[in-house]
Amino acid sequence: MKLGLRAAVLAVFLWPVASYPEVLLPPPLRAARARGEWADAFVLLEGGTSATVPPGREVVRAVQGRFLSALQRGSYAVLYRFEKIPAVTLRASPVALDALASAPGVKSVAPIERGSAALWGSVPQIGGDALYESGYRGAGALVAVLDTGIDASHPDIAGRVAGEECFCSEACCPEGTERASGPGSAQSKASHGPHVTGIIASGGTIAGRGVAPEATILAIRVLSDWERGLIMDWLAALDWILAHRPDVNAVNMSLVSDLKFEGECSDANPYGEAFATLLAQFRERGIPVVAASGNDGDTDRLPMPACIATSIAVGAVDQHDSIAASSNTSPWVDLLAPGVRIVSDVPGGLVLPLSGTSMAAAHVTGAVAALLPLVPVRYADVLAEIFAATGAPIVDQRRCEGASCPVFPRIDARAALAKLAATPSFHPGGGNRETDCYAEWRVRGAEGIPWFRAARVRCTDGDTRCDADTEPGQCTFTVTPCFAVPDPRLPACDPRRAISSYLPLGFQERRSTNPLDTENFARFTASLPPLPVGAPATCGPPFEFVVRTRSARSLRLLAAAGPRRDVDRLRLACLPAS
Repeated sequence: MKLGLRAAVLAVFLWPVASYPEVLLPPPLRAARARGEWADAFVLLEGGTSATVPPGREVVRAVQGRFLSALQRGSYAVLYRFEKIPAVTLRASPVALDALASAPGVKSVAPIERGSAALWGSVPQIGGDALYESGYRGAGALVAVLDTGIDASHPDIAGRVAGEECFCSEACCPEGTERASGPGSAQSKASHGPHVTGIIASGGTIAGRGVAPEATILAIRVLSDWERGLIMDWLAALDWILAHRPDVNAVNMSLVSDLKFEGECSDANPYGEAFATLLAQFRERGIPVVAASGNDGDTDRLPMPACIATSIAVGAVDQHDSIAASSNTSPWVDLLAPGVRIVSDVPGGLVLPLSGTSMAAAHVTGAVAALLPLVPVRYADVLAEIFAATGAPIVDQRRCEGASCPVFPRIDARAALAKLAATPSFHPGGGNRETDCYAEWRVRGAEGIPWFRAARVRCTDGDTRCDADTEPGQCTFTVTPCFAVPDPRLPACDPRRAISSYLPLGFQERRSTNPLDTENFARFTASLPPLPVGAPATCGPPFEFVVRTRSARSLRLLAAAGPRRDVDRLRLACLPAS
């Protein structure tokens, strides 16, 4: 069973890209061309759809430009031009459809595929009450929910909606449009989106408290009120988040494609490739993408995006921790969570019991949001592994072969909290006890030891948990500077205040001429986010800091928020392998 993630999404037809000697139009598009009709198409272009090395924006624009310039003017309309992957969606005339096979840079073409919502006292069942009682309530976390939308006026989430967007190529945005942004853009008459959002972040005014009742929501509508939508809109929403909302901490996709897959589906077709590329970029940023496993009762297949390796695929259990009969499972399912008769918010300030893996996925997303303060650099992999390691083992009786039955972990937030709080790998930097959320160092995998007025972490040369290189005689730490990090243990510190300045100190003060110090400092300064820092939990990208064995290096970070200052100190030590 995978420890971290899965996904893929499609419908009706599957065309293996590898079999295209040149681009071959899929049957629905060939039929449209023969009838002389316009048709919508998803076009994946050559130019770096690598999950490990995504193309830059300039490369994407150049590839798209060459392709579009080869099509006859007036023969097509661009529905969406992606920013993070070389792809476009088109409304193409028969002339344009005919040209797709020979247009420059075309890798593969797919018709517009569809998918739908994944419907079917749960917070205490997963230990969510322990998170609330310990002060981990999602404050400072921004969760993007891709669904039917929300009811922003519902008392359980009112005042905590950070933005609304709509991607709906079938004209389900306000006033029958295909794209909308701003207040009201994600307003929903359907129950699914508001219900999922309530499980994640309900404040408990009408329904019970959600798993992260103080989290903020970015609502993105990608489904109609009939809970159906186009896969290309789901991809467009993910692309937009990567390009325009770096402050998102987690993504919930209680969405399922019509077509299901037996294995990992990143190379199943153009949609799978696109999902894999986008989700890999979320993973690189440490942002978990949680996906519902679907509700067809399959025990060996998953829909997109749950079948993509870089999603966290979630199946459903009932209140007795039995796997729901309707829940899809396969070796690619990462976690289970409650998903049967879950009472949550629906439009009009009401509540309603609904069931499905959509509800299960929302429980996991809420736990992600609540536990972010304990996770360095928002590592998606770390959370997936800890949830899997601490989850309650649930046997899938539907898939028993002889005496062997598969076992899946049901998320246990209480156990995950205990492990996170006790794991030295998540030891933050040391600083002023009253203002320690203004500046904070995070170090991945290193062991923390007591040290006066600072955080001291050490790594043994060659320990893959904390040493990111294979070179003997040195340790390469993965370090991240963070600002305005919420800490429920410090009520006097307001992480929402803008950080107006920060200053790197430490070895720079000594004007070191050591080339290693110079390289370390250059990597560090490149990782700092721009000023001012206004969003909670703003971290720069992780950078590598090299320390020779039998030596140590000190780092200090100064941040100012109005009249208050916070100096965060960190000492990194490298122990010899022996």
